[in-house]
Amino acid sequence: MLSRAVRRISGGDREAGVSLVEMLVAMALSVILGAVTMTLVVQISSSANNSTDRAVHSAQARNALQAWGGYLQVADDSSAGGTAASRFEWFTASSLLFYSDLNNRDGSLGRRAHRR
Repeated sequence: MLSRAVRRISGGDREAGVSLVEMLVAMALSVILGAVTMTLVVQISSSANNSTDRAVHSAQARNALQAWGGYLQVADDSSAGGTAASRFEWFTASSLLFYSDLNNRDGSLGRRAHRR
């Protein structure tokens, strides 16, 4: 008689916990949520890597252009320093060859050919 009273108070003969169907639905939703989250993380990581690569390449191009500008400012003749003759060997749309007086102080004769 005491056990019948306890069953009535606790809600009858139902079992506590979740059913198999509820567990399978919860697992399926967890897998879908995990897949969406993983896809989002991978896309964010890829986007961040691409942005970093673009920034590095832009910096390298800027440094190269600044260096070439410096070389062009000290362009000099390959054999007779200080004259305007023969500073550029060739200059086309895709390549050039010129000589720079990199040691451009008194008495320095250091010259270097630059090709692109």
